[in-house]
Amino acid sequence: MERAKEGLGILSEFASKQGGVIAVEDLPRTCLGRNSDEISELISVDDRLRVCFDTNHLLSENPVDFIHKLGNKIITTHISDYDFINERHWLPGEGKLDWKNILQTFKDVGYSGIWLYEISFICPPSIIRNRDLTCEDFARNASELFAGKTPTVFSEHIPNLGM
Repeated sequence: MERAKEGLGILSEFASKQGGVIAVEDLPRTCLGRNSDEISELISVDDRLRVCFDTNHLLSENPVDFIHKLGNKIITTHISDYDFINERHWLPGEGKLDWKNILQTFKDVGYSGIWLYEISFICPPSIIRNRDLTCEDFARNASELFAGKTPTVFSEHIPNLGM
């Protein structure tokens, strides 16, 4: 943790001189930054550090709690869904995340940053879709989510996936 903080401090200073900002991403499992407490500690080394919130990596904390704790530091997202077992990078609605609550919490904290899908067009081996995704599917998904609707699902789960 101390080495990571030292490196982030150096990177933040360099990025600032170039007119940039470093966004530290939450990571899954036993990686550094696996929850809001660890991300808070990592970014505490320099007030210019910000957060990239990856909804699919947060395996040990409720996303709403993460957003409430770090909302004013989140400047970008990696949006995808999962099954609470492992990161899956599924389209929102294909997993178990509560997107209505997540979006409301983003509104509550005044988030106005990027909504960036981190999902492949090609169907991953962890889910079954009868076709690959299209740009229109992503646009429809975002429109449905932002309108407070349940997103259209194009898939079915493979039972007993585990890790």
